[in-house]
Amino acid sequence: MLKAVCFPHVDDQFESPIELMEWLDNDLRTTHRGYYRYRKAPGLGTLEPGSIVFFYKNGLIVGSAVVEKHSRSLEPSEIERCDEIRAEDDSCSGMINVVKLFTESIWVWDEHELISKDEFNRITTKDLSHYVTIDPDDVLKLYGLVAKKKAEMDSRV
Repeated sequence: MLKAVCFPHVDDQFESPIELMEWLDNDLRTTHRGYYRYRKAPGLGTLEPGSIVFFYKNGLIVGSAVVEKHSRSLEPSEIERCDEIRAEDDSCSGMINVVKLFTESIWVWDEHELISKDEFNRITTKDLSHYVTIDPDDVLKLYGLVAKKKAEMDSRV
Protein backbone atom coordinates (compact mmCIF):
# COMPACT_ATOMS: atom_id res chain seq x y z
CA MET A 1 0.00 0.00 0.00
CA LEU A 2 1.37 3.42 -0.96
CA LYS A 3 1.90 5.91 1.84
CA ALA A 4 2.98 9.46 2.39
CA VAL A 5 4.97 9.95 5.58
CA CYS A 6 7.11 12.57 7.28
CA PHE A 7 10.60 11.55 8.45
CA PRO A 8 11.90 13.40 11.53
CA HIS A 9 15.52 14.46 12.02
CA VAL A 10 16.95 15.00 15.48
CA ASP A 11 19.81 17.20 16.65
CA ASP A 12 22.43 14.44 16.63
CA GLN A 13 21.81 14.02 12.89
CA PHE A 14 21.59 17.62 11.72
CA GLU A 15 21.95 20.86 13.63
CA SER A 16 19.55 22.85 11.49
CA PRO A 17 17.02 22.57 8.67
CA ILE A 18 19.62 24.15 6.35
CA GLU A 19 22.13 21.40 7.17
CA LEU A 20 19.46 18.76 6.45
CA MET A 21 18.62 20.47 3.15
CA GLU A 22 22.27 20.46 2.09
CA TRP A 23 22.65 16.78 3.02
CA LEU A 24 19.51 15.78 1.08
CA ASP A 25 20.52 17.78 -1.97
CA ASN A 26 24.14 16.65 -2.04
CA ASP A 27 24.96 13.59 0.06
CA LEU A 28 21.72 11.62 -0.23
CA ARG A 29 21.48 12.27 -3.96
CA THR A 30 25.13 11.53 -4.85
CA THR A 31 27.20 9.91 -2.09
CA HIS A 32 24.43 7.62 -0.84
CA ARG A 33 22.77 7.19 -4.28
CA GLY A 34 19.32 7.54 -2.70
CA TYR A 35 19.83 4.94 0.03
CA TYR A 36 18.37 6.53 3.15
CA ARG A 37 19.11 4.85 6.49
CA TYR A 38 16.85 5.53 9.45
CA ARG A 39 16.29 4.54 13.02
CA LYS A 40 13.46 2.63 14.64
CA ALA A 41 10.16 3.94 13.24
CA PRO A 42 7.27 2.73 15.41
CA GLY A 43 4.10 2.20 13.42
CA LEU A 44 5.63 3.11 10.07
CA GLY A 45 5.52 -0.32 8.50
CA THR A 46 6.91 -0.96 5.02
CA LEU A 47 7.25 1.82 2.48
CA GLU A 48 6.37 0.51 -0.97
CA PRO A 49 7.74 1.87 -4.26
CA GLY A 50 5.86 5.02 -5.18
CA SER A 51 5.36 6.12 -1.57
CA ILE A 52 6.28 9.70 -0.74
CA VAL A 53 8.63 10.76 2.05
CA PHE A 54 8.67 14.32 3.41
CA PHE A 55 11.72 15.39 5.45
CA TYR A 56 11.51 17.73 8.43
CA LYS A 57 13.69 19.28 11.08
CA ASN A 58 12.77 21.71 13.87
CA GLY A 59 9.14 21.94 12.76
CA LEU A 60 9.95 22.71 9.11
CA ILE A 61 9.32 20.39 6.16
CA VAL A 62 12.24 21.01 3.80
CA GLY A 63 11.54 18.66 0.89
CA SER A 64 10.39 15.28 -0.31
CA ALA A 65 11.30 12.21 -2.37
CA VAL A 66 9.67 9.14 -3.89
CA VAL A 67 10.47 5.58 -2.79
CA GLU A 68 12.13 3.45 -5.48
CA LYS A 69 12.66 0.19 -3.54
CA HIS A 70 10.69 -0.89 -0.48
CA SER A 71 12.00 -0.23 2.99
CA ARG A 72 13.63 -3.05 4.92
CA SER A 73 15.70 -3.77 7.99
CA LEU A 74 19.45 -3.49 7.57
CA GLU A 75 21.37 -6.75 7.73
CA PRO A 76 23.87 -6.99 10.62
CA SER A 77 26.75 -6.97 8.10
CA GLU A 78 25.40 -3.71 6.57
CA ILE A 79 25.31 -2.06 10.00
CA GLU A 80 28.85 -3.24 10.78
CA ARG A 81 30.17 -2.05 7.40
CA CYS A 82 28.58 1.37 7.86
CA ASP A 83 30.02 1.64 11.38
CA GLU A 84 33.50 0.81 10.04
CA ILE A 85 33.31 3.27 7.14
CA ARG A 86 31.63 6.14 8.99
CA ALA A 87 33.07 5.65 12.50
CA GLU A 88 34.57 9.15 12.59
CA ASP A 89 31.23 10.98 12.35
CA ASP A 90 28.92 8.49 14.11
CA SER A 91 26.34 8.89 11.31
CA CYS A 92 25.41 5.19 11.43
CA SER A 93 24.55 5.20 15.12
CA GLY A 94 21.19 3.57 15.70
CA MET A 95 20.36 3.20 12.02
CA ILE A 96 18.51 -0.10 11.58
CA ASN A 97 16.38 0.42 8.43
CA VAL A 98 16.96 1.51 4.86
CA VAL A 99 14.81 2.67 1.96
CA LYS A 100 15.95 3.44 -1.59
CA LEU A 101 14.67 6.73 -3.01
CA PHE A 102 14.68 7.80 -6.65
CA THR A 103 17.60 10.26 -6.72
CA GLU A 104 15.84 12.30 -9.43
CA SER A 105 12.83 12.73 -7.13
CA ILE A 106 14.74 14.28 -4.22
CA TRP A 107 13.25 17.75 -4.08
CA VAL A 108 14.72 20.21 -1.60
CA TRP A 109 12.69 23.39 -1.38
CA ASP A 110 14.04 26.92 -1.21
CA GLU A 111 14.03 28.55 2.23
CA HIS A 112 10.95 30.66 1.45
CA GLU A 113 9.03 27.51 0.39
CA LEU A 114 9.43 25.49 3.61
CA ILE A 115 6.25 24.31 5.35
CA SER A 116 5.98 25.08 9.05
CA LYS A 117 4.44 22.76 11.62
CA ASP A 118 1.51 25.21 11.96
CA GLU A 119 0.87 25.17 8.20
CA PHE A 120 1.16 21.37 8.26
CA ASN A 121 -1.38 21.19 11.09
CA ARG A 122 -3.83 23.50 9.31
CA ILE A 123 -3.72 21.28 6.22
CA THR A 124 -3.62 17.82 7.83
CA THR A 125 -5.01 18.46 11.35
CA LYS A 126 -2.02 16.38 12.53
CA ASP A 127 1.02 17.28 14.56
CA LEU A 128 4.38 17.18 12.84
CA SER A 129 5.95 14.59 15.11
CA HIS A 130 7.59 11.22 14.70
CA TYR A 131 6.74 9.35 11.48
CA VAL A 132 3.35 10.92 10.84
CA THR A 133 1.40 9.70 7.80
CA ILE A 134 -0.41 12.05 5.44
CA ASP A 135 -3.69 11.51 3.59
CA PRO A 136 -3.42 11.64 -0.25
CA ASP A 137 -5.59 14.78 -0.54
CA ASP A 138 -3.37 16.52 1.99
CA VAL A 139 -0.23 15.60 0.03
CA LEU A 140 -1.61 17.61 -2.89
CA LYS A 141 -2.43 20.52 -0.58
CA LEU A 142 1.12 20.51 0.81
CA TYR A 143 2.61 20.58 -2.68
CA GLY A 144 0.09 23.28 -3.58
CA LEU A 145 1.32 25.41 -0.68
CA VAL A 146 4.93 25.01 -1.84
CA ALA A 147 3.91 26.05 -5.37
CA LYS A 148 2.01 29.05 -4.02
CA LYS A 149 5.03 30.20 -2.00
CA LYS A 150 7.27 29.77 -5.05
CA ALA A 151 4.87 31.76 -7.25
CA GLU A 152 4.65 34.54 -4.67
CA MET A 153 8.44 34.80 -4.50
CA ASP A 154 8.79 34.68 -8.28
CA SER A 155 6.27 37.50 -8.67
CA ARG A 156 8.38 39.72 -6.37
CA VAL A 157 11.50 39.32 -8.49
